[in-house]
Amino acid sequence: MEAKLKENGWFLSTEGVAECERACNKEKPSLQDMSKAALNLDLKQYGVKHLPNDINKAKVVTQLIGPLVLQVQKLRNVSAPKSNEDSNHSPRLLKIQLTDGHLICHGLENSPIPELR
Repeated sequence: MEAKLKENGWFLSTEGVAECERACNKEKPSLQDMSKAALNLDLKQYGVKHLPNDINKAKVVTQLIGPLVLQVQKLRNVSAPKSNEDSNHSPRLLKIQLTDGHLICHGLENSPIPELR
């Protein structure tokens, strides 16, 4: 099951996979069941490092080949004033701090993702 999870972007430790199996509360959980359970895990505790070490250097490739599941650490609309980030007067430009549980990187939302607010 660990290999199937990795194919779908879930880079979890053995303990993380076991935690998902416990959360599913089934003898043979499906990949979908395991993925749903993994959504509730903290990657800082159960994630396996999979981001490149030089992800934060300017010369790194700007695109990662995935799927890769990362955890959102922070989210900020950098086009709005800090005192009123929910303002609809500025065009939306989200700066997103992401982690695989070991490394932190930043990204920008270049087209709207309704799930992020």
